[in-house]
Amino acid sequence: MHGKFITWSPLLILGVLGVLAGLGRLMISERANTDDNDVPSTIVVTSAADRGPGSLRSALFTAMRANRHMTINLQVPVVELEISLPPVAVAHGITLRGTLGSPTIIRNAADDSSAGVLLHLVSKNTELANVVIEAAGATGIVVGGAQVRIDGIEVRNGEVGIAAIDAEHLTISDSRFAGNNDGVRIEGTSGSVRIDNNRFIDNRRNGLWIVFGTTPGQTDSTIIVHDNRFSGSRNAFTAANAVVDLRGNRVSGFSRAGLTLISSRASIADNRITDSNGIGMHLVDLSNSYIVSNEVGRNQQVGMLIADAKGVQVDSNEIYEN
Repeated sequence: MHGKFITWSPLLILGVLGVLAGLGRLMISERANTDDNDVPSTIVVTSAADRGPGSLRSALFTAMRANRHMTINLQVPVVELEISLPPVAVAHGITLRGTLGSPTIIRNAADDSSAGVLLHLVSKNTELANVVIEAAGATGIVVGGAQVRIDGIEVRNGEVGIAAIDAEHLTISDSRFAGNNDGVRIEGTSGSVRIDNNRFIDNRRNGLWIVFGTTPGQTDSTIIVHDNRFSGSRNAFTAANAVVDLRGNRVSGFSRAGLTLISSRASIADNRITDSNGIGMHLVDLSNSYIVSNEVGRNQQVGMLIADAKGVQVDSNEIYEN
């Protein structure tokens, strides 16, 4: 099973991500030496329009001329997008944020997947906070840059909420993913990702999907998934060819599997996986792993299914009524 965990949907996303990464590097290189004396360090979005003065699109183009870290503040209730925004490629990084408690809705006004990807984060040192993305069939966010932090957002009703390839120091916290086909997809050959205190609600295929193309012994792919809430979906959490730390998650209402791990190394502790129509934990080809102090109960299929394990410790779990 090593390197063969494949579905149809990653192929399109991988192609888009590759193009965006190259475009982002080109745009950053072209702008890195630009004289930005006329560019303010903070830009305020005041228009809900797709383009024109005060719009988010205009603010992004202005920010990309700067040779310093930029901040864009969204001070409108909604932004109506007719097409995808340009890649967020700022040489020294960018903070893009709405108002805490009253987030700006970035909406796919086409109301279908023709926008492709609404927001591309390709800069190093990027922060996105306090926005709601109404994807309407498109992919909400693609991450191509390193050291990206996403905090306090919501992505709903899209193909994928957040997609990333070879993510380097990506953090997703205190956010909500609802009604997408996949809530979050992390792919490529390696990655360092922290995902904590998020809500994954009724995402149809997967709440969180993390699949790398090489085995854990051949890649640096440390994934931390702590204190998230998963409800609904076919599969709540799926990982392959990864090194995963799963702790304190609450998982329920899935139809196929709560935690699926394939060809990985894992520390799985203090999770609660209950009240579903599927398998609590489906663990295949795990090595050098710990499964300790989890509660797995009231699932309609097997509570914990382990196959081809090598050096796996299973201790002090509460498994009942499966």
